[in-house]
Parts: sequence; structure tokens; C-alpha cells
Amino acid sequence: IASGSSTLTINTASSCRSFDCTGFTGTLTHAGGINLQVSRNLKLVSGMTHNPATSAYFKMVGTTTGWQITSAGKTISLWIGGVGGSWTLQDTLSAATIFLDAGTFNTNDQTVNTAEFTTVSSSTRVLTLGASTFNLTSTGTVWNWIGSGGSITANTSTINITDGSSTAKTFAGGSLSNYNDLTITSGGSGVVQITGSNTFNTLAINGPKSVSFTAGTTQTIANLRWSGSVGNLITLRSLTSGTAWNIAVTTAVANYVDVKDSTASGAGTPIYNAGGINSGNNTGWSYPEATTTSTSSSTSTSSTSSSSSTSSTSTSSTSVSTSSTSSSTSTTLPPDPTMQPIVEMGGIKLPIAR
Repeated sequence: IASGSSTLTINTASSCRSFDCTGFTGTLTHAGGINLQVSRNLKLVSGMTHNPATSAYFKMVGTTTGWQITSAGKTISLWIGGVGGSWTLQDTLSAATIFLDAGTFNTNDQTVNTAEFTTVSSSTRVLTLGASTFNLTSTGTVWNWIGSGGSITANTSTINITDGSSTAKTFAGGSLSNYNDLTITSGGSGVVQITGSNTFNTLAINGPKSVSFTAGTTQTIANLRWSGSVGNLITLRSLTSGTAWNIAVTTAVANYVDVKDSTASGAGTPIYNAGGINSGNNTGWSYPEATTTSTSSSTSTSSTSSSSSTSSTSTSSTSVSTSSTSSSTSTTLPPDPTMQPIVEMGGIKLPIAR
């Protein structure tokens, strides 16, 4: 477009080869429900003002490769839909909505902040994330992968669900087998629902948080990192109460997790859930209780006992006690996540490998 400080309004459906705002210092107003189709490059600049209305999309529709998207800190709505086309981010993207309908969208290690990402199509489409951090900032279905023909190249990326409100969020993973890291960082009472049987390098949840899984699905997780604390529990449930949801884990660190209807398997089991709660119908979990220690001022004798269980109905415990003939004081300590549950076999006490 022409350089200068004029006002430009997109108020009718239009198309162009490239939309380049280099030298433009005016105001671009984008009317609601109006799409601008761009075949090649989209370039906004920092010196301009951009006023987009709801559902005012830049639709990338070219069918050739090698094109770029520069948003210069402006919030846009982006639709990638050119069959055979490809677009690569050149800077941080802030988007109200991102649709990937066809073609290739390469985030190019850039940070992406968006209310929602959606790909609902049977066309060939590729999302390449590189080392990007992909922040999902809103509520509702914040990630929605549906349909055949799509693939994700996750590389070393991290997808974050960040909204901390009381409204539910859904990560519809589409049963893809190669997500890298998914982190649920938000507090708030809004439940995060994970649907599909997905594969993650790392699935991290920070308490307090409630997360539900579709019954009968399996999340395959190389590194499970679920970290609650006293008063900040992570609550895990099935979307169908009484019907199990499954996890297959390679390594697991879990603290203060209230879990129900979970079947855990893999090298990372039993999952040692320090400070956690067994709410029933669980397999492959271990539930140590708090450790109680008594001390006295005179010579005393000590005894230690511990137990663990991976059944769905029992709760394991660990206790340490010291007896004495003199006065004593008692202190209740939080569970030690480094302690291993012990199993006794043939009179020999052995730690359970984790």
C-alpha cells in the first residue's frame, strides 16, 4: 500500500498478491467479517495503527512456497488455506484466531500468542513449530485438531495453556503421535479437558488445577511432570466417572495429585504420588502418607516401616517413630518425594524401582 499517514479501510472482500505496509504510518481499519486474501507476503509495520474488528481475517491463499508473515506486534486473525502454499513467521505473532486449512504454516521458532488454534480439514496441511512457544490464552476449545491429512512437526516446541479463569478449556489433540511439550500453567477453577489419544515428550501440570481425560483414551508420555503442593492439589478425573482413562509413562514425577479412574502403565510406574490422594479405581500408582517423627532428650530406640500399593483400593503409608521414657515432642513433616516405597518379599525389604 502507499506510504504516508492516511487512513485505509478494508470494508469489502478483496484480494492481492502481497500486502506490504512498508513506509505506512497511518491507520488500517479492518471491518468485521471481511477477509483480505493474500497470495504471497503479508507485512505490517510497527509505525502503523491496526484496528481489526471481530472475524476480520488475513487469508493466505497462494499455492506456491516461500512466503512470509510479519505482524510487527499487531493483533490479527490469520487463516492459512492455500493448497501447496507455505508461509513462515518473521516475528512474534499475536492472533485472535489461527486457522490452518491447507498448506504449511511454519512458526520459525517465534513466539505465538493466540486465543485458539484450529485445523478442521481433510486437506494436506503441515504445522511446523521449531523451538516456538505457542501460548493458548483463552477458554473453550483452545486447540482443535480434527480431520485427516494433517501433520505436526513439533521439534522442541512448547504449547502452553495459560488461562486461569473459572471457564473450561479443551485441548483436542487429534490423537497425534508427536507433540513435544504441553504445559498447563494456569490456576483457576476452570477444568482443562484433554481429548484424543495423544503422544507427548513432556506433559507438565502445575497445581492447583483440575484436568479431565476422555474415558478409554491413552496419553503416551515420555516425561510426566505433575507438581502440586499443600493446598494446591492437581485433580485428575475421567470425563466419564467410573470409566478409566489411561497413561503410558516412561518417567514420572508426581506430587500432591488427587487421582481417580486412572490406569497407568510403562517403565515409569508405579507413579510415586507424594502427598497425593487415591480417590479410587486407580492402577499403577503409589500413595505415601505424611511422615511423623518424634524426638526426645534421652537415649531412645527407633523403628521405621513403609508400604506401597498399586491397587485401586488401598493406600500406602510411611511412618517413622522413636520411643523414650522421657518427655517428647512430635512434628509432622511433609512427605519426602525422594523416598522410595518399600516392598517386603520373603522377609527381605526391597525398594521399588522407579
